[in-house]
Amino acid sequence: VNGAELTLTYSEDLDEGSVPAAGDFAVTAGGEARGVSGVAVSGRTVTLTLASAVMAGDEVRLSYTPGDNPIRDADGLEAAAISGAMVTNNTRGPTEPPEEDDDDGCALASANRSGVDLGLLLALAAAPFGFAWGRRAKGVSRRHKS
Repeated sequence: VNGAELTLTYSEDLDEGSVPAAGDFAVTAGGEARGVSGVAVSGRTVTLTLASAVMAGDEVRLSYTPGDNPIRDADGLEAAAISGAMVTNNTRGPTEPPEEDDDDGCALASANRSGVDLGLLLALAAAPFGFAWGRRAKGVSRRHKS
């Protein structure tokens, strides 16, 4: 699973005309049910679209109960039911590097979500009544002092 997309890969080409109903699948992430809002069959894969994305580190489990349109291979053989199978979670979460002190004593912390580097800097400056704040986007810092 990666975010809101869970992909099952089979060893044979599948019958793309036999698309299971979303209700044939049950997914849990972090112990809580995740709805399945879409199912697509293409080549050797079945792709489930989840109602909401899973978080990095969540334990994800999948169950599949064949319904009226089961997963089938190109020869018409039905795929087996799945019960509580552990799914590899490839969802990347925000990275949190250790705090760094910059030249005026302010602490910098940044996070990365979906490839966008965002940072926020809030700290008191060395001057007794000065307040410094700044932001950093894509490695460029901007500082403001009052």
